[in-house]
Amino acid sequence: MDNAFVDGRVIHLTSPVAGKVEAVNLARFSVTRSGETAFLINHQTAAAKVTSAEDAVRAAFSEAGQVCMQLGSQVEKVKLTDLTINLAKDKADNLQKLFERGFVSKRQVDEQRYEEEKARISSEMERLEQKRLAMDVNRTVPGSAGMTQAIVQLRQALIDQHHSKIKVNHEVFTQEVHVLPGQWVDSGALLATVIPVETMRVQANLIESQINRVWIGQPVSIRIDGMGKDQVVRGHVEAIVPATAATFSAVQRNTADSTWIKVAQRIPILIRIDDPVQAANVHIGQSAEVVFLSSGGAHAAPPAASQAQAQAPQAPPTPAADDEADLEHEVRLRVDKEREKVARRLNLPPFCRLFSLNG
Repeated sequence: MDNAFVDGRVIHLTSPVAGKVEAVNLARFSVTRSGETAFLINHQTAAAKVTSAEDAVRAAFSEAGQVCMQLGSQVEKVKLTDLTINLAKDKADNLQKLFERGFVSKRQVDEQRYEEEKARISSEMERLEQKRLAMDVNRTVPGSAGMTQAIVQLRQALIDQHHSKIKVNHEVFTQEVHVLPGQWVDSGALLATVIPVETMRVQANLIESQINRVWIGQPVSIRIDGMGKDQVVRGHVEAIVPATAATFSAVQRNTADSTWIKVAQRIPILIRIDDPVQAANVHIGQSAEVVFLSSGGAHAAPPAASQAQAQAPQAPPTPAADDEADLEHEVRLRVDKEREKVARRLNLPPFCRLFSLNG
């Protein structure tokens, strides 16, 4: 049958941010592989913001590390004062025994008791200082306002950096490029028009009385205008649209009125080209002729398992879509990296390695 044509999904790439177009890696009428960068917009500025945000995180960790080291030193001072108290008490107890035997005077015992009390007061003051430093540590570790703000700043900088690098997540054919390097674009500006090769299909419109002789997976022979009559493209039936072509019209036919006349209707059949190379060489809108094949002869009855109609293939997601999980993972890695840098630079003991992204 010759009522067939090449169809596909046309996608308009738009800019997620406003800024300067730094690089254009798409070319008209060329194929770009999946994962390649199509455009760079404000990428240098976004990279500088990431560096600044990492510096802020490092500064927050440095502050926490300095305070934590002071806290560790204060803990040692408290231990030392406790030891001084014990020594003063033991000495006072020994003098008390000697006084009871008449070997020392009462004044010597009182002076030693005074030294013991001074040691206790000094210990209490050191403990108060330890509590104050502990509060400072809690103020500077993650969960505090300063650390939270630094991490939020880093997360936003990474989002901006991801938006500045626009990638295609499917192999695409570029129909048109609408911007040039150095051009300033607004958010939402049209950058390019592309067609994912994955969405290229041949749509054949069969008369409704012929639909019972077509099934999902049925091999198809295709001849596309412009490729030569002798060149045959192989494909298979991927979907049978569960509606007639007239159903998609802006003004649908009303079969309930008295003027209704039965006419032959056509049902769209979506055919997938088997060879990706051949699929990349066809163009949307080209006319085609298709022949439905079967092992038992042309238009043999379909197997029972293939009677169910499949839904039309889903279009690929928009290129350069952000992955939230990957973003959070990258934030965690960068924060932990800055934490380890501070730990090595300050030579922090295990006591002070109490700050991390996990709290």
